[in-house]
Amino acid sequence: MRVLFTTLPLVGHLFPVVPLAWAMQCAGDEVLVATSSERFAQRITGAGLSAAVVRDVAITDYARASVITGSGASLEQDLAASARGWAALTAPCAQAMTGLVREFRPDVVISEPAEFAGRLAAARAGVPWVEQSWALPFPDGFRSAARDELIRRGLPPLPAPDAIIHPSPPQLWPAEAPEGLPMRFVPYNGPVRYERRPSRGPGRRRAFVTFGSLLVAHGAGQGELFAKLLEELSAAGFDMVVGMDPDQGRLLGPLPPGVLRLGWVPLGHALKECDLAIHHGGSGTSMSAAVRGVPQVILPSATDQFLTSAAMEAYGAAIRFLPGQVTPAAVRDAAEDVLSDPSYGAAATALAREISALAAPGAVADNLWMLI
Repeated sequence: MRVLFTTLPLVGHLFPVVPLAWAMQCAGDEVLVATSSERFAQRITGAGLSAAVVRDVAITDYARASVITGSGASLEQDLAASARGWAALTAPCAQAMTGLVREFRPDVVISEPAEFAGRLAAARAGVPWVEQSWALPFPDGFRSAARDELIRRGLPPLPAPDAIIHPSPPQLWPAEAPEGLPMRFVPYNGPVRYERRPSRGPGRRRAFVTFGSLLVAHGAGQGELFAKLLEELSAAGFDMVVGMDPDQGRLLGPLPPGVLRLGWVPLGHALKECDLAIHHGGSGTSMSAAVRGVPQVILPSATDQFLTSAAMEAYGAAIRFLPGQVTPAAVRDAAEDVLSDPSYGAAATALAREISALAAPGAVADNLWMLI
């Protein structure tokens, strides 16, 4: 079988689909991953997958559409704004994606939630298409906003998927979420090197701290907040593993004592060495911490981060802040609370069990052919 995965050129969009692509490739399927940035193609090939570039769009354009900062009071409005931004960037890629589908002749197209050209091309070619979410289901308003923007730009409305995959346990899904096939979340963070961290001193707590791949560089005021947060945690006696693009790390200036490492890190390995995770609520970070049974302090500021962080808090495995509540001192206090209250650790452990009980990507790949 031929399988075409389609993704925006952003790591938070690509990385969640890599385990399923691996599973299909290892099962003997011919897998191709299409994106819309020449520079980003190396992220795909670095994952051991074949890449196709349908058009070269600046990654900064996608970053601007992704970092829609809001108050969290209206998740629907924030998601709709991102959906419209991503849909607007679909227009220049649609024709080229149609040509790729015609040439590659896939048996199925699998698209992440924000990539719309692939599903439009699949519909034109009469090919089944599947949506794989980053973690939790998106509200229907996201697709509605994208559909309206595509129609405004002269493109067809979005076709309904033949199947939907959510790499998360249903216990985290919103009550109104559309039905989907749950799949075990498998952390993937690119071709990064594992390095052992120094042994802990007596009484030292270790936190994994990240704001993801976009916010420090593209979110208003996020770099300054991140730097002050590291200082506050250092003063409170935390050791920190900081997940961040090294180029963005240079924007922070001198790092405080207690930072053990800064750079791209393999989340699955780094998190199991940490007592808690303090982060922005991205799907990959949130679910990687959940897989490892690590309690979380989450500071969402954009689109789906509010959805994911609310689910983690409702489960009892996290404390979350809305943007107007965030101060470095408040986050430090929350970190202390998470570690002193055993209920957070117990909930995180229970959530990890829920995730491990789900079907692995290989099993989902086998079931997928029956669904379509």
